[in-house]
Amino acid sequence: MRRLVAASTVILLFSAIMSVASAAAASDSQVVASPQSANPLLFSVDIGKGSLQRRSNGLFTLTAQADSVVWFTDRPARAAGLMTTQAFVRKWAQYGFRSSPPNAALIADGRTEVLELTKPRLEGENLVFTARALPLAAASQGIAHHAKRAQKPVAREFERGSLFIDDATDCTSGASSAVSAAISSALAGVSSVTNGIQNDVENSVNNGVIPSSGFEVAYSTMQSDLGPLSALSQASDLASLSDLVTTLNRAVSDTNVITSNFFTYMAQWEMSSIGRAVTSLQSIAAAANQVVVTESQQVSQCLSAPSSAGNSGS
Repeated sequence: MRRLVAASTVILLFSAIMSVASAAAASDSQVVASPQSANPLLFSVDIGKGSLQRRSNGLFTLTAQADSVVWFTDRPARAAGLMTTQAFVRKWAQYGFRSSPPNAALIADGRTEVLELTKPRLEGENLVFTARALPLAAASQGIAHHAKRAQKPVAREFERGSLFIDDATDCTSGASSAVSAAISSALAGVSSVTNGIQNDVENSVNNGVIPSSGFEVAYSTMQSDLGPLSALSQASDLASLSDLVTTLNRAVSDTNVITSNFFTYMAQWEMSSIGRAVTSLQSIAAAANQVVVTESQQVSQCLSAPSSAGNSGS
């Protein structure tokens, strides 16, 4: 009876491991409204209450009550979508705006102020920028009579407004497809590893051999380490792929420690099963890390290129 209970426990343990990996390997069926290519992007922000306060150093603080940002591609591409203000602030540097700040037109109460925007941040429900005013060029003779009104600054506080921000290239969006493929491949590989574990356990139980406690501890540790992978099944960003590599390396390291501690108590088939799993996880991690290195280099080149935040010609 004890052998039967022990066998059932082991099978349930490895079924749990396999279900974690299977969930992690599920394909992304959720459509995310975010730019998916390196086309230049433009942004529009609908502002509730806002303010443009002059600071002692001649700069301004622009405060805009907003919870989302509309993005759309420059021609000839035809795509548009919506992102949160949190996402917009987070992606500021990868748009190239940290190295080359964008210009923007603030329109409020029928007046327009052209600004250079820097240092975006969130303060409660407000999107806040440090801004520098850009003076309008001298008006041509035909519209000179409009100049006085056009050059009046936006009021220090306003009830409604909009902010149009000039073009950027998302330096990481071009990597999305490669990163997504790498994550899917890695998770499928982990699923294959756990299938191998399941087969080894079932074969041993069918042959009347109950896995040792060391074997159980090693794979229980691996299960715990691989658990976070389930949260990455819908990811397509470099940070998530880096996290995946870190998770796999941790699982390999911890499993090797357990194996070393229980080496003298484990059967040959148990050592072989662990060895295959560890070797496979190392290969998966190495392949994923190569994608991280390659795509990171391309992102760095994009960010350092003048065109990453520059003129798209529109």
